[in-house]
Amino acid sequence: MTTRDIQETDPSIGEQHFPLFFGDWVKLRRKQLDLTQTELAQQACCSVFAIRKIEAGERKPSKQLAGMLADTLRIPSSDQAVFIKVARGELNVERLPSIPPVNAIDQVADKIPSPSPCNLPFQPTPLIGREAELAAIDKLLNEPHCHLLTITGLGGIGKTRLAIELACRQQGRFPGGIYYVPLESLNSPEFIVPAIAEALGISFSGAATPQEQLFNHLAALASQALLLVLDNLEHLLFHPPVQNGKDETSLILTNLLQRLPNIKLLVTSRERSDLQEEWIFDLHGLPVPSSNQTHGLEDYSAIALFLRRARQSKADFELLPDEQSSLVRVCQLVEGTPLAIELAAAWVNMLSIEEIAQEIASNLDFLTNPMRNIPERHRSLRAVFTHSWKLLSDEERGVLIRLAVFRGGFRRQEAEHIAGASLPVLMSLLSKSLLSHREENRYDLHALIRQCALERLHESGYFEQSCQQHLAYFVTFANEAQDGLRSAQLAEWLNRIEQEHNNIRAALEWAFTPSASPERVEQGIHLLTSIDRFWTARGYIREGITWIERGLHLCPSLCLARARALRFAGWLYNHIEDNRPAIAFLEESLTISRQLDDKMLQAIALDTLADIGWRLGDFDKARTLYAESLQLYQKVGDVRKIGLSLASSGRLHVDYGHYQEAQALLTEGLALLESVSDLRGCGWSYNALARLSLFQGEVQLAGDQFKQALRLNYELGYMIDIADGLRSLSIINAIQGDNFSATVLLAAATKMQNRIGFTYEADNDPMHQHAPATWLQADSSSQEWKQGEMMPLDQVVAYALGDEPGEYPPERF
Repeated sequence: MTTRDIQETDPSIGEQHFPLFFGDWVKLRRKQLDLTQTELAQQACCSVFAIRKIEAGERKPSKQLAGMLADTLRIPSSDQAVFIKVARGELNVERLPSIPPVNAIDQVADKIPSPSPCNLPFQPTPLIGREAELAAIDKLLNEPHCHLLTITGLGGIGKTRLAIELACRQQGRFPGGIYYVPLESLNSPEFIVPAIAEALGISFSGAATPQEQLFNHLAALASQALLLVLDNLEHLLFHPPVQNGKDETSLILTNLLQRLPNIKLLVTSRERSDLQEEWIFDLHGLPVPSSNQTHGLEDYSAIALFLRRARQSKADFELLPDEQSSLVRVCQLVEGTPLAIELAAAWVNMLSIEEIAQEIASNLDFLTNPMRNIPERHRSLRAVFTHSWKLLSDEERGVLIRLAVFRGGFRRQEAEHIAGASLPVLMSLLSKSLLSHREENRYDLHALIRQCALERLHESGYFEQSCQQHLAYFVTFANEAQDGLRSAQLAEWLNRIEQEHNNIRAALEWAFTPSASPERVEQGIHLLTSIDRFWTARGYIREGITWIERGLHLCPSLCLARARALRFAGWLYNHIEDNRPAIAFLEESLTISRQLDDKMLQAIALDTLADIGWRLGDFDKARTLYAESLQLYQKVGDVRKIGLSLASSGRLHVDYGHYQEAQALLTEGLALLESVSDLRGCGWSYNALARLSLFQGEVQLAGDQFKQALRLNYELGYMIDIADGLRSLSIINAIQGDNFSATVLLAAATKMQNRIGFTYEADNDPMHQHAPATWLQADSSSQEWKQGEMMPLDQVVAYALGDEPGEYPPERF
């Protein structure tokens, strides 16, 4: 029920004079809710100045702030989209409903169920047909004993689209939330648990296994019914048994079902998982008319899909009466398979519908396979691919199969370097629907096309060569990124690496195959360690550990690559505060680097061991290790590393009360880091200086310095340091008596640290000695805590800095 519905029920509502401007509307609504401008600003997480400007009509709120205002002003969810557009000046204020009395809104709000958490991807086009299938699957999913429902069928048959549509219609039945987990880009079952965690917005920390941590988190969420949509599972089902004859994927599904009775799993897969708990819905093609039918063709979803795609390819396309039977024949040949229909429709620019049908028919007969274990519909779909393949030039074929080594898309430059793809060839493949164009000038292959192209690549004998070229390219990319991650372009490089994350995974998978040569393994280690800051900055610490341990398993016992890998492994384990493996890896790295006389590696290992000593409370050991590390950096002459070492030693002295020495070390270190534009190091130094100011009783100065560090780290996109800055400013606000904002910031920081897998040991932080009891006893069930957890990153940073959300770009990392 919307406010307009209320007005229809009670005409007296909204009879008051309607405001002419949005600012007037906000002012009236605020007064109805008995809020001052200060209270509205506090609840909407913005400045009073911003509220004054909005009510005066001198400023439009950002989209993010408009959303916060909608919640704070208690706009019903059905009207919030219109409210935001009016606030942004995209619609006239008359589009807003009249302002009903507060008690009327309260009555409506009581009837509107709170939306359950949901991360289902947006679908740009409506689903055509499938109402019968949706009804049947809905009935199965809501059977009390059905906890694992698998939609099976041919690749390209529409399993993913159907599952998303079904899940969208289920939100009222799953108050615990609906979470979509894409699995297509995963190379191994060991990444299923991290993929589910990513969909839930959590990361792992501590000594417990990732699976145990995930189950504990789900157990807390699933006090009410919860739905997980696991999309594209089939390629993870064919792995060696690990327990009781089951593969790792089956064990994960079984454990989820046995330990979490309130969870239901909706799975899409080309193959069954063959578990006792599994219910199956086999998805076939769209309905197709009979051969002699000529009327009401567009009532059949297969025909409707072809016509829509044909009109997208050719704006003036019209189905002529004498083409109707040919179109029916096309849909019959591909058995109504959606992807096949779309590929066929893409040729209307070059071929008549009759010619398309003739080509598919000839290829279909040719590809008919007598083997019993190949479904008939597989042959029809392969016919469509073979039809497209046949009409490609030799150059296009060679490019297409080499593009299959990419995961997660590629840029034109990458396609040219690895697959020899010129721009005209890419455009030709795009026009034939064999490529898709994504945002930021990236291209991608549909999963089915990629699979078919990979088969052709294996047959061509160029598979290993292409994979090696792909690996070599991303090793070069990592070399460039290594310098970029230590420069003023840190944020840009973090975003670029994030964009290529799945390609990097594919390259590492190839580098660390059991049969890989030592040279290939070394390339993988070099790729992995060159982008070291990425794994921590973006919260992929656990994944980084998984990869480096694979590499170590294959790396020779005494070589520089192994020393680098050990150092990297120790550094990552230190970030999750797992001290035993961290120390073991670092000490072995130190031993090898001393034997090989690599002073830089020695210094880095010593530096990280000093970090562990600092955290464990051993001041003398940490100070000695930092000093030894600094001497080696000075011998090498690396100004950036010298600056970071001085800053680390300075932080140590701050936390152990040696303030005069700390001031000198931090000042010298910051000057060196500024001279080489290491912005992350500068932000880290500002944070340490802020701690020093706070410990010396200069609370206002500490707050300004923490804000300086936070502003820089947000611009860089360095998530660990952003979270630390929010937590620090939370303490400052608590000291200054602002407990509301202190709790908001603490909640946001805690959520972020959990998300990126960073372990925060509260008892070991000297900051807590200066925090008031109100901060230490913050209530995680309070309204302000929930508000902090819900705030987008750009808003919470603006809130912490006392700025307006509109001054910050939306979250971009």
